[in-house]
Amino acid sequence: MVMNIWLLHLLVFIFGYVTCRTFYFFRANRISLSLIKLSHIIYLSTVIRSIETLIEARTTALVNNIEPTKSRDFFEDEIKTLKESSVAYLLQLHPKFYRDILAFDDWESSMRYLNQNKEAVFKIWKMDHD
Repeated sequence: MVMNIWLLHLLVFIFGYVTCRTFYFFRANRISLSLIKLSHIIYLSTVIRSIETLIEARTTALVNNIEPTKSRDFFEDEIKTLKESSVAYLLQLHPKFYRDILAFDDWESSMRYLNQNKEAVFKIWKMDHD
């Protein structure tokens, strides 16, 4: 009888330990996925800001007649390459397991994803929005 009580205590302890570890695993997994999604938002918004800066630099160069020989098409091609390569680079960084959680696979879908999460972008960059 005494042995059965100790066995019951041991089994309850093992059950509690395994349950705790399982919940910890799921919680850590959920936090990891949230951090990955947040890093996507930060990365994409940083690319957008860098494109804005490039456009401002190009406008300033045109106004001040700096490098007038470079064509507008060359500049547009550079921005298009930046857009495509930035998303391709982000996709390439993810292992196959995490690619399923990606909500985008090209520039247009990444901009839709960023638009869906614009509140987070505004919080990150501490911008006022309408």
